[in-house]
Amino acid sequence: MRHRIIPLLTLVLSLSVVSLAQNPPKGVPQRAGASSEKKPEDKKDEKKPDRWLLVKNIHIFPVVGPVQRYSRILVKNGKILAMGPEVEPPSDAKDVETLDGMGFRAYPGLVHLNGGGILPSPRGKQVDALNPYGLPTVMGLAHGITTVLVGTNAVKLLTGTLEGATVGEGLYMGLMYSSKRPRDKRKLRDDFRRARDYLRAKKSAAKKAASKGAKPTKRKGPAKKGNSASGTRSLGSAARLLPLLEGKQVAMFNATDAHSLREIADLVGTFGFKAIIRGATEGWTVADELGRAGVSVILIPRVRQDEDMETNRLTGSNLKNAAILYERGVPVSIVPAEGRLNLDGGSGHDILTLALEAGAAVRGGLPEAAALEAITIQPARMLAIDDRVGSLEVGKDADIILCDGNILNYKTMVQWAIVNGKIVYDKEEEPLYGRIRSRLGKKPEAQWWPRPVAPMPDDWAYDVEAAVKRKLEAEEKAKEEKSEPGKDGKKEPSKAKKGDPPAKKGTAKKGTAKKKPAKKK
Repeated sequence: MRHRIIPLLTLVLSLSVVSLAQNPPKGVPQRAGASSEKKPEDKKDEKKPDRWLLVKNIHIFPVVGPVQRYSRILVKNGKILAMGPEVEPPSDAKDVETLDGMGFRAYPGLVHLNGGGILPSPRGKQVDALNPYGLPTVMGLAHGITTVLVGTNAVKLLTGTLEGATVGEGLYMGLMYSSKRPRDKRKLRDDFRRARDYLRAKKSAAKKAASKGAKPTKRKGPAKKGNSASGTRSLGSAARLLPLLEGKQVAMFNATDAHSLREIADLVGTFGFKAIIRGATEGWTVADELGRAGVSVILIPRVRQDEDMETNRLTGSNLKNAAILYERGVPVSIVPAEGRLNLDGGSGHDILTLALEAGAAVRGGLPEAAALEAITIQPARMLAIDDRVGSLEVGKDADIILCDGNILNYKTMVQWAIVNGKIVYDKEEEPLYGRIRSRLGKKPEAQWWPRPVAPMPDDWAYDVEAAVKRKLEAEEKAKEEKSEPGKDGKKEPSKAKKGDPPAKKGTAKKGTAKKKPAKKK
């Protein structure tokens, strides 16, 4: 019995010592350094210092308002706080970062709705698939792209951090409605009809209950799987369409030919939900139907589709597609032909960029202001994220690009990119783009191969100016040698070159005398 009591007493004493160490009684002095240790709750309660950024000496193109010349943008904690020519940070602001725009143009960051080639599609959370140190991120910022649609999620291109990268998830619902699959087409229409009837019955029941003064009963306990709590279990596959009919989500269709576009417009007009059509190559032939249905369109201006010679109607692609749809009141968003990026001229694919696709639409008759909206605010409105991105307005995210010219011009390059109030791209600091038309007047260093271990001699480097100078000197030297006089002070006769016609009899070249034949004695 004694052997059992001793271990129990030892255990009780050890537990009491531990409890006293963690919670000492009042009046007992704590050990040195104990009061300085902060709990995790205290760290969360600490307020982070405000982040300030002042962008000055710029021309602001806000997309939704007039151009502001020689203006400024004040950013606080990633949001635009104020814009104007006399904007200054408050007197109590600390550590204000200032960026001199050098008279460049400030545009909102471009919104890319075909970004599958820039960022990978996630298998889980979208943030887990992002690489803030990847080359595609830098190349996207160099093209002025700050927001990308990957799958059904919208994310921002950030370098060095993933904080605030996700803009929205599950932004649209993909649907298929094509005559090539008549069974699926009929089933989708039936599902829409059942979902509409359910919402009508639910609305009428709520009106009757309100007229009688009865309060709606709340179901106790958590909702079970299958939407049984709201009574939608009987709908089956039609239950997924309820957010569309309630206006909480937008549908996305893929269609290019006029027949499919007309059928989708009829479906949208019948059931009255928001829809986006991706493709719409022949949209210019059914622009009136699309405008009446209220659908939005994502298109490629320079896509090529031949006419159908077997039909009697208008078919095929048209460079005026975006302009015609815009005139009929159809919201238009523009994407390039390829989702992947390129080196912006370094590899010969400089015409496949997002901004230049919008420029091609201008070539087809689309107004320049509408073309700029088609790559900024219009795609943001389609995805219902225009409260954060798509334009330069007070209260929105500070996603700004500074360009050295018109963004729709092929010569224009992005000098700085700002995302969430942080400078994430500087052209002069990027090896891929810093060598191209430096804004600081730097001349590109001489390129040569292989790279040396020791410093390279000056005459080994390939310098364009030096090469041209050497070539001109060599040509001048050759001319001088050709015109040098002979030993007797006279110019040496030019020798007949190979291929010259033979001289005629009785004629002699200048500087030579015709010899007479000697007489026989």
